[in-house]
Amino acid sequence: MRTTAFVVGLALALIAMSAVTACAQWGGGNAGSLGISYAYSGDPDGFRVEYGTDKLVFDGLFFRDDHRDSDIYGVELGWKASDGSGGLGGNGLVVGAGYYNDDPAAGVDDSGVSWWAGLGDFGGTKKGVFYQFRYIGSGPLEGTQGVLGWRF
Repeated sequence: MRTTAFVVGLALALIAMSAVTACAQWGGGNAGSLGISYAYSGDPDGFRVEYGTDKLVFDGLFFRDDHRDSDIYGVELGWKASDGSGGLGGNGLVVGAGYYNDDPAAGVDDSGVSWWAGLGDFGGTKKGVFYQFRYIGSGPLEGTQGVLGWRF
């Protein structure tokens, strides 16, 4: 069951990212970049594949909650409210929403849609190491996360 959930989540993330990439190419705006990251918050920890442009951030995610014996996967879409030039110390502010699917072995399934906000490097053109700080409002990933990744 967990393997099936992971495969379905990964497939949805890849399909959605392909669509976002195609839209960015057709839109004629600044090219975006693809990144992969590790998000840590204690438990659960997990991975994101992120695509960012000059205005939007889209990512697919997979987290493992060992405490509840649960796999969590989902998609997030964020809008860049600030590019970091407005006095945030070079960090951009992103606000968005996500769908998080929870597959607990036991306990309450708290799958659903939630809001999120992030501060950090959400740049669409910068390559290399990036760091973000995120807060997710509710659901299986509720709370703060530090995110460390590599943008291609």
